[in-house]
Amino acid sequence: MTGFRRERLKARKTIKEVMQCLGVSDAAVYQWETNIYKPSAENLLKLANFYGCTMEALMTDTEDPDSIDGDTSGMEEADHAS
Repeated sequence: MTGFRRERLKARKTIKEVMQCLGVSDAAVYQWETNIYKPSAENLLKLANFYGCTMEALMTDTEDPDSIDGDTSGMEEADHAS
């Protein structure tokens, strides 16, 4: 799992909330969370502040697809309900 996705889920934020906070498209968030592209340094800092984590945490991927702390049930449904 990418650090971007893991930290968003840990922070219990939806893709729509990220889009609104950073002023980016859902495609941009998807590309970050699937390692197609990396955000700019400015957006990386904004994401870290928004999620309450370090920039290093965002850039650190894990091999375990379920490697998040806390219950995120319902977060995926909230993402797709937008």
